[in-house]
Amino acid sequence: MAQSFSQLVNTKEVITSIQNTMTAKQAADFKTAIITLYNTADSLKRCSPTGIIQAGLNSVKYNFPLDNNLGFCYVVPYKGYAQFQIGWRGYVQLAQRTGQYLCINVTEVKQGEYLGFDIASGRPKLGEPAENREALPDVGYLAYFKLLNGAEYYYYQTRQQIEAFKNKYSPAANCGPWVSNFSEMAKKTVLKHLLKNFGPLTSEVASALKADSLNYQGNRCGYDVPNLQTEIVLPTLKAEEEPDKASEAEQIEASAEEVAPVSETTPEAAPVPAAKSIRESTKEAADLFTEKIKGALKS
Repeated sequence: MAQSFSQLVNTKEVITSIQNTMTAKQAADFKTAIITLYNTADSLKRCSPTGIIQAGLNSVKYNFPLDNNLGFCYVVPYKGYAQFQIGWRGYVQLAQRTGQYLCINVTEVKQGEYLGFDIASGRPKLGEPAENREALPDVGYLAYFKLLNGAEYYYYQTRQQIEAFKNKYSPAANCGPWVSNFSEMAKKTVLKHLLKNFGPLTSEVASALKADSLNYQGNRCGYDVPNLQTEIVLPTLKAEEEPDKASEAEQIEASAEEVAPVSETTPEAAPVPAAKSIRESTKEAADLFTEKIKGALKS
């Protein structure tokens, strides 16, 4: 008899493998969160269970709560495969962790508020918000940050420019959150562009930007989502059953621009076996994790 998702997550093999990639508390929290996510998202039930666990493990890497409703990150289906995506709130969180931002914000711009911009500085000219602001239509989206050293940057795009970007780069331009929550997707697009081009790129921020872009390279109709996902965190975990290829996207889209790898120099230090990072432990445990989940699925 096939195991339920909850039974799979609670098998000794899977629990041991998860605990090898994180602390005991993180493992307990992750197990609860991934089961809750699966039980409350019907669209994920058409995805490979091992793929859902794999995608969810990315939330531990970036220390985000695994809850689609909070907007920091999402595990969503795309053509039967579970994908991890970062929301605009996740990017704000990553930027704040660098300790280099005095202020960071992203917002919609309402009808009548945008009055042009200074071509040299990029600073937009904005009118006073109307009393009935919330009832007015969005005409554009603005991302902004100011660093501790005083440098400040802006990036504004009209709704029409965002629409053109969506139609050019998104494989799910006419379904999923681009239809159901356009504003959230537009905010993410302008904020991600600003951080990529002008923000201080720590290894964590650069990794998130690159991973988020890797999900959406390739052609619009049939790029290989699992293969791209292996470049982010773990080797592909193949379940015995094929995912439902017919299920449609409820995905959280990222911009399609690729981020150049960040070159880092790390001083040599004596090895300390007991102090492995989550990323290192995840890589070492990946092969074992694959084999054990295959065994759990067969039982």
